[in-house]
Amino acid sequence: MLEQDVSDETVQSILDNKYAMFNAMGIMQHHDAITGTAKQAVADSYSAMLSDATNQNNELYVKLVGDRATQAGLDSSLSW
Repeated sequence: MLEQDVSDETVQSILDNKYAMFNAMGIMQHHDAITGTAKQAVADSYSAMLSDATNQNNELYVKLVGDRATQAGLDSSLSW
């Protein structure tokens, strides 16, 4: 459930990252990606796309979890 005090910018960021991951996951289900029959340049592109989407989501969720931890009174100097 989304809290009422979440900014429109945060919601948009969450949705953008979600759609980037869905797109990468969809492409990774292409028959060439699954069977490994794609040319190396295409396989590298698939890998980079999935890595980028994963990194974007990780950065966002580290921030969101860190913000939540700070709200709960945990030490903000902790590294997530």
